[in-house]
Amino acid sequence: MDKNLENELVSVANMTFEELCFLFPMPEEELDMPPAPFDTFSLVQFKGPFNGALQLGVASELLPILAENILGEEDIQDQQKQDALGEVTNVICGNLLPKIAGKKPVFYLETPKISNTQTDKKDICCDLVADVVLTFMEGRAGIKLYLKDYKDHLVI
Repeated sequence: MDKNLENELVSVANMTFEELCFLFPMPEEELDMPPAPFDTFSLVQFKGPFNGALQLGVASELLPILAENILGEEDIQDQQKQDALGEVTNVICGNLLPKIAGKKPVFYLETPKISNTQTDKKDICCDLVADVVLTFMEGRAGIKLYLKDYKDHLVI
C-alpha cells in the first residue's frame, strides 16, 4: 500500500463524512463492541490521465444513519440508502482525485454501482493502492482505492 495515498484518502474521507454525513471518525479502540463486517458496497470507477476505482463499504448499522443524516429525515427507504451511499462515494472520489493528481487533469466518474458483495480486484483491472477503515460511534466504513498507470501523474 502507498502511505501517501492512504493518508490523502483518510483526510478526504474524514472531511466528507464530517461535512456531508455529520459522522465523526474515532479510534476503533475507543468503541466497546466488536467490528461489524461491511455488507453494502458502492463502487465508482473513473477514467482520465490514469484509471481507477474507489469502493466504499459500510456496516449495516451505519447505512441508515448515513442516509438519514444526508437527507435530513427519518424512515429512509432502501433506494434512498443506496443513493446516499453512492453520493458519499462520488464525493470522496471527486475530492480525492484533485488532491492526488492536481487540479488540471479531467476525470470522468461513472455512476456508482451498489452491491451486497465487495467487487473483486480482477473485475476492476487496477492495483489496490490504498485500503483504510474509518470507525464511527455508529459503525464502520472501509474504503479501497484502485489505480492503474498512475505513478507519473501524482502530485503527492
